[in-house]
Amino acid sequence: MLTDITKTLYRRYFDTDPSPFISEAFLGLVENKTERLIRLMDEEEKSIGLILGLKDDILCSPFSAPFGGFHYTHEHVSYSVIFNYLSDLKLFVNEQGFKRVVITLPPNPYQNNMNAKFINAFVRLGFTMATPDIQNCVNLKKFDGN
Repeated sequence: MLTDITKTLYRRYFDTDPSPFISEAFLGLVENKTERLIRLMDEEEKSIGLILGLKDDILCSPFSAPFGGFHYTHEHVSYSVIFNYLSDLKLFVNEQGFKRVVITLPPNPYQNNMNAKFINAFVRLGFTMATPDIQNCVNLKKFDGN
């Protein structure tokens, strides 16, 4: 079960940030752009956290940045833990009466392994993607500039 916890307790478990847009320094700069911050963590499984901004009954990560995303204690969090967290997130949104939750994950270079697990769980749980997850690569050794 997910619980909205204090900043102090949240940072006891998540003292590093996988991206700059979910750091306390950045959140402090943009916190006034949201009604309030919600820090969600599972009461029992404390390996994943999510900071959301509340705007017009919609939970957003990010609420004022190019992308948001999750905190996690390590990149080897099992898929079942991620699936259960997102299942509980869906339940939390419904039980609290929010309209929806909007999450933009960071680009793959920030957390390639975790993004794959999160996207798989989102799809299996019936979440919809507003923007498809597309990544393009160009072999620069064979690229002549044209």
